[in-house]
Amino acid sequence: MRTAAANKNNNPRRRILLVDDKPEILDIFEAFLNIDGFEVLCATNYNDALAIFEEQPIDLVVTDYSMPRIHGIILTDMVKAARPDVPVIMITAYKTDEMLANAHRRGADLVLEKPFEYEALYDAIRKLLKLN
Repeated sequence: MRTAAANKNNNPRRRILLVDDKPEILDIFEAFLNIDGFEVLCATNYNDALAIFEEQPIDLVVTDYSMPRIHGIILTDMVKAARPDVPVIMITAYKTDEMLANAHRRGADLVLEKPFEYEALYDAIRKLLKLN
């Protein structure tokens, strides 16, 4: 396990779990978030994501809504059941009023619609983690 390091704003290094069935999406976000001082763990499916969440101290989860077999909403349910204090950002290309209401009802703290700029994700993470 890595020792905690400070990010560029002198905040303790926060651990983010990224979940998306597209590895190329994970690679891009992981690279940017690492540069910005976050420790990032990645999973391409629900089972791996849940295992990481259960084994590692996670500060925030970013999950895709639509993935094969199990939606990100189920992961959100599991995260919030285990640790309601962990913020969840859901990302989706299928944002509808019904999907948005369901995501918030199930515990998602924020929903970002694809495509979005990295800065939108970065700002959302900083807001939810209450970073200066």
